[in-house]
Amino acid sequence: MSNEMLGTLAYLEAGLIIGKQVQNFTRRLLHDNSGATAVEYGLVIGIISVSIIVGMQSFSNQLVVLYQIVNGYTSSAMTKS
Repeated sequence: MSNEMLGTLAYLEAGLIIGKQVQNFTRRLLHDNSGATAVEYGLVIGIISVSIIVGMQSFSNQLVVLYQIVNGYTSSAMTKS
């Protein structure tokens, strides 16, 4: 066999070995469930965060109205004095 043919065969063997490694990696990746829990926790934290933000916006609007009412009472009390 010529050196060129030996080099080509070595290249093909290396490609087959790498192909098998990629295939094994892909198979393990598809059957691995360890990251699923982290994704689920991330989704739960995201939903809770959005709920807190929406609740705080509603609370802040009510708090502004309360401060405006108190401001109105104190302003009127100060003008009467």
